[in-house]
Amino acid sequence: MHEYSLWDIQQAGLENRVHVLQNVANHEKYMVGADVFLMSSRQDPYPCVVQEAMASALPVITFAGSGGTTEMVAGGGGVVCPYGDIEAVAKAIFVYSKNSEKCLTDGQAGQAIASQMSFAEYYQFIRQLFVRPSACLNVTVAATELAKKLNI
Repeated sequence: MHEYSLWDIQQAGLENRVHVLQNVANHEKYMVGADVFLMSSRQDPYPCVVQEAMASALPVITFAGSGGTTEMVAGGGGVVCPYGDIEAVAKAIFVYSKNSEKCLTDGQAGQAIASQMSFAEYYQFIRQLFVRPSACLNVTVAATELAKKLNI
């Protein structure tokens, strides 16, 4: 995925202005130094990093339909851009760069959302978005039948 991000950045002519970090230890220090958080992933069904960004009072910019991020940000705390619309992302970044009050307000709204969500609650929130109840029931029934056969 890292290569795709670099390619997109190069195609936009932004390689001297946008920096993509690979895996780093203690990523919290980067969150503290940031003004906004861009969830550039187009498909991430379990974006824990967004919860961390929101807890750090960073407004989140994300793509619609990219996973649980859209639903988290819908309650406040950031901007949801049309899927793959880089121009909309650039506009959102520009708005935040020129409006520190909006940046602060959206960051605080996201922080309030994150503070109400424990990891267990977050897991259930994401699970409800992507798991069909019938699939869980089938697995449970199969496991119960297996347990009976094995005398567990």
